Amino acid sequence: MINRAILALFLAVFGSAQIAFAEPTLRIVSFTADWCPTCRVLDPRIEDAIRLSDTSKIVLSQFDLSDKRGGDRPDLDAAHREMARKWDVEDVWSKYRGRIGFAVITAFDSGEALGCLGLGMDAAYMQRNLDLAIRVVDSAAPGARPKVAPECPDSQDQ
Repeated sequence: MINRAILALFLAVFGSAQIAFAEPTLRIVSFTADWCPTCRVLDPRIEDAIRLSDTSKIVLSQFDLSDKRGGDRPDLDAAHREMARKWDVEDVWSKYRGRIGFAVITAFDSGEALGCLGLGMDAAYMQRNLDLAIRVVDSAAPGARPKVAPECPDSQDQ
């Protein structure tokens, strides 16, 4: 009898903990700078869209390029490259590291890009894209996931 009570208590405590600490589904990779007028409008919209969605499934990760104004900064590039590696979004960083004023929706488990969020979108439209992206990531394997939002801008190399 005591063993069942202890087991029930264990499941109640740790079962809840698993839900509370579940891995996110999406990472929103934002390229921003404090001197960017587009970012001043876009960043709050992205934050609103995340709040309207299931916040436990979305992580906002920002590359703040404020210090790059006026030229290249190899030290800052190295720090951002390390952040990209840690976040599993090296491909996204490599493609867009010189651009600002948009965000890339990525799958948290694989880092694959699923589309972008930009200035022409309001928070409600972004939220619908985020909710769709969550469903896609939850139901399709990495590499088989379709884009769920508009394409991203051209890379900095083009």
